[in-house]
Amino acid sequence: MAITILRPNQEFTVKANVTRGDTQLVSWIIFSGHNSESMNILAFYPKNGVELHHNFPDEGKFRLAAYNKEIQTKEDFQGSAELKHVDVEIKYNRLDGSKLSPKNPGNFLAGDDFRKDFPAVFEAKFLINPPNQEEISRLQFILEDGSGNTLNEGSNVSNVFTFTPRNSNAKYTIKAIYTNESGEATQQTFSGTSKAISVRDITHGAEVVRPGEPMTFSVTKTQFGAISSNSDFPEQGNIKWNLDKILIGTGRSITISGNQLMQKRKYHIEAYATSAVGNTKGSNTDNTKNDWHFEVKENIVESIKSNGKAKLGKSVEFEIEKMTFPNYDAAKDGSLVWEITGSENKNVSSGTKLIHQFSIAGDYTIDCVMGGRKSRNPLKINVIQPKIISDTAKWIDNDNGASGNIIKEAGYGQEVCAYVKYVGLEKEEAVLEIYDDDSTGSNIVFSTTATLPDTPGVYWPFKLDDTVKQKIEEKGLTKPGELYFKIIPKDASLKVENGNQALGKSLNVQSEPKIINAYFCDANDTQKFTISPLSKALYFKVYAANMVDKKVEINFATESDAYWTWDEELLFHKWKDIQDKFKNEKIRDTKTATFNNKGEVLVPVDLSKLGTPKNYILLNAMIKVIEEKKEGEIQKEEQGFYMAHGNLVRLFPDATLPTISENNGAVKVGREQLNGGENGTCICKETNLIWGGHPNVTCEFRKKVIDISKRQNFDPNDLMAVMKVETSGTFSSSKIELKDTKEKRKDGTFKREYRGLTKDEIMKLDENFSGAVGLIQFTPTAISSLNEKYSLSLTKRKLALMPQLDQLDYVEKYIELWKKTKNITSKISLSDLYVLVFAPNYFGTPDNTTLYKEGSDYYNANASVDTDGKNGITKNEIAARAILAKSEGDAYKTSKFSCGNGNSSNNNIDSKEVVTFHIYFDGKIEKRIPKSIKEAYKQKYKYVFHDKEKKEHDICVVDWHTTSRKLPSRSKLYKKPTHSKILSDDNISEGQTRRRVMYENGDIAEYGSNNGDTFWRLYSATNEKIELIKMPDTVNYVKYSFSGTKRIYTGPNYFAGFIGALAITELSVTTTGSCFREGSCFPSQFHVNGESIDTIYFGKLETDQKFIDAMKSFHFGERKVGNDAYFTKLKNVSDGGDLHDSHLHCGEFDNSKIIEIKEK
Repeated sequence: MAITILRPNQEFTVKANVTRGDTQLVSWIIFSGHNSESMNILAFYPKNGVELHHNFPDEGKFRLAAYNKEIQTKEDFQGSAELKHVDVEIKYNRLDGSKLSPKNPGNFLAGDDFRKDFPAVFEAKFLINPPNQEEISRLQFILEDGSGNTLNEGSNVSNVFTFTPRNSNAKYTIKAIYTNESGEATQQTFSGTSKAISVRDITHGAEVVRPGEPMTFSVTKTQFGAISSNSDFPEQGNIKWNLDKILIGTGRSITISGNQLMQKRKYHIEAYATSAVGNTKGSNTDNTKNDWHFEVKENIVESIKSNGKAKLGKSVEFEIEKMTFPNYDAAKDGSLVWEITGSENKNVSSGTKLIHQFSIAGDYTIDCVMGGRKSRNPLKINVIQPKIISDTAKWIDNDNGASGNIIKEAGYGQEVCAYVKYVGLEKEEAVLEIYDDDSTGSNIVFSTTATLPDTPGVYWPFKLDDTVKQKIEEKGLTKPGELYFKIIPKDASLKVENGNQALGKSLNVQSEPKIINAYFCDANDTQKFTISPLSKALYFKVYAANMVDKKVEINFATESDAYWTWDEELLFHKWKDIQDKFKNEKIRDTKTATFNNKGEVLVPVDLSKLGTPKNYILLNAMIKVIEEKKEGEIQKEEQGFYMAHGNLVRLFPDATLPTISENNGAVKVGREQLNGGENGTCICKETNLIWGGHPNVTCEFRKKVIDISKRQNFDPNDLMAVMKVETSGTFSSSKIELKDTKEKRKDGTFKREYRGLTKDEIMKLDENFSGAVGLIQFTPTAISSLNEKYSLSLTKRKLALMPQLDQLDYVEKYIELWKKTKNITSKISLSDLYVLVFAPNYFGTPDNTTLYKEGSDYYNANASVDTDGKNGITKNEIAARAILAKSEGDAYKTSKFSCGNGNSSNNNIDSKEVVTFHIYFDGKIEKRIPKSIKEAYKQKYKYVFHDKEKKEHDICVVDWHTTSRKLPSRSKLYKKPTHSKILSDDNISEGQTRRRVMYENGDIAEYGSNNGDTFWRLYSATNEKIELIKMPDTVNYVKYSFSGTKRIYTGPNYFAGFIGALAITELSVTTTGSCFREGSCFPSQFHVNGESIDTIYFGKLETDQKFIDAMKSFHFGERKVGNDAYFTKLKNVSDGGDLHDSHLHCGEFDNSKIIEIKEK
């Protein structure tokens, strides 16, 4: 309870509240001190009633307590309950506190600064308020200057003192001194310095105005506080206004007339009282608020946008997207004229929008001229002629819109699709017409209308039903139909190239049952197998016409070498004749199936029933058609068919298939990828990544970034932006440092730039050197997380020595790790992708999340990122670096594409700027070295093939690197070599290689299994340096694919010979590889340094012989094959033993055949 303070002899009244009982019985007791103990009782007031009037003559502490009963003695007091008590303290009045209090300080004080020429008012605060007249008479105010001299200024009324400071920067002290009745003095003081008014803020107008437009500014704040918009203040006459350092007026506000703002330039207005700063070069974002920077400009069009793709013959709308000023004012800005320049030129007077129809295709510039002033950024467009790419038109089976097998024959009751690619027809409404060319006149058998998708191509499914059959047979010259199709846009104004052309090369539709193809493949029917390991899942596929809903029994049997010459393959025969033909074969597995509505049967093969052969199993399939007998019908004689011998599959146990990895022996089934990015389209070109034109970014790199983005669900451009920031613009996978270049400045010092450290520089550092490393700057914490999550043994050195493509695998793993940790299933934003490498714990949080609070170490290290000075450093502020890099990256997209499907080459590189291998059809190979090699191409080779007609075909451009020549591994080792200091010891999964050790002397040891044995091989390094190239995934003109091997490096000369053999045979080859990046080659002894290339057999004597002869023609001196009966019929080969039953081994390339030509 509060204590009431009273003066001696000051009368006061206390009152008790009584809710029941007799109020006349209320008694009061006065205690000394502030407690209710009997020993402290000073006086009784029995039956006094609810009010007590009293005063105390002397200083002290007292309690007045009320009781709802009569109390006259201490005995009556015992055990009585209080109604109420009041504690009082009696003392003489005095000043309360030592500091004199300003009254309404906002008017005249800023801290301890007095407002010059403005009344300063102070109030002496008493302990007991209000002071009485006697007390006021004992109060004295004294005003002193900075030297302690008493000033005869100011006045006081009661306990309030007022004075007006007239001098600038003068110190004043005000004292209030009070002496009480007992002679005790107390004092309150306040000291401050007088200051003239200074302007702290003014109204902020527009930053850009038109010529002649007046501007008005007002003072809104001084150091003494804000000023309301409609009030004056005493010192406003002291306010001066400078325009570009020239005084133009005084007062609280100023208006700059339009006549003063006719010149188109930057202006600076400043308000001040005593002195101007004159910071004309400052900005509106600095800490100075008493000025404003603005610019007088003419209005112009800043940017233009198109509301649709410009297509030949179709009207397209253009409009102003942005102007200098948000609104167009014809009176002030002048008229608008649209200028179209390009293949056709035209000027059109119009408003803020223009609708135009182009009659000539080509590149155009669209400009909107305002009052004779051209736009800042004219719009550049390419007017395309819509085109149906007729040579892409195909008939495919209906595979739910993802992909489909290309078909040339079909039957009734079957679902098929018309497929074609196009340019410029995206989102256009079009009609599909399917017609029979084998007819008398026009015979449209099917028609439908739909909107074409926003993809490079369309597939249109339909069923060959009875209506189609009836139309074909009614008007056709023969019963089989020959179907073509057309795509006809509904918009007749579109000028479409090939718009009236027959598409599809005809689909032969017949009414009789026919077996079209049968082969072994994978589960998705994307790869056809003629060789496969017994450990890999295997399926059998049959495609037939007029067999929909027919049931079949498929019998898988081991086929011996007795039937090399087959006849009547894929034809219907009596089933008993087929059984008799293959009576010596053992049926290993039987499946029953029904042809689906695509005319297909696809069944798995139970490989567990086939046993384990010494070398391989040659698997055949015989198919019986199951005829369902209806009641009353005579049972038909059973029929069946058997597959073509060339499609039999050879199945090898893993131990005897040393170089076959996951897709070995597989060739692509004839399929069409419907949504772009496969079969000849360039995924790089379709996506056209930012920073894709950077010299350290290959098409192979871009393709891998795109693949990762699809799997992890983010924009691939976002990852490119993050890597650009994190690698300081180098896109290096190494440790990145600022290093001297060879270029000197004017002062003789060398220029410096960021670059990745070389292998030699990295090897001089500790295994886990300081600093981050790689494409996303892996930190120690990030590396530890990856090692723990994926059981890896990564170090900074290992990451720094990785090629970019290999390190991208760990970039993906890192993203995947945090997606799982944070349970992120939605698309990853750019800010989230960047925060992953900066502060991953905030992955998935809102963009305004504070990462580092002001004052923390992390904040201080990155304070420049805090652009708004609020809420510390937020996630969005951190991401600003990546956002800027993404914007800048548009200017660094590549403009050269020739990669086919993800080809790593850039064939548009001029051969005069890069070392080029010219390969001729007759076996001649020239290595031409230009006089001057472009800096960006010094680690690249280009390959060009010259055909019989002397036409040149750009094959690819590859990267090359050097490594030490390795010696063949002559013997197996059963203990890890420890002859030299070990630099790294990694668990890997590269084919049969499970472990790789790298030594300080350059040696490499690799460990794994082959032919039932597990062992080490040591590949000793020499002092000789060799070159190795990485074989691209795909190339132009020639065709090859990898079996899934990681041994994708070979010698530059070997690769030239390989290209030559591919080119003259026109074969598509599957290669099981050559060597690893540093020249090792487990489990092989002799694949070191990429000195041999292995390929899968075709399984046909004529084809295998053709390729063997070609490799001989292109200088491969060694060609090893297997030793079974098939291989004895091949020429120009040597016996390579059982090891080569699965693949052809070509080596001992004659390097002397490379003719080196140096340009002078």
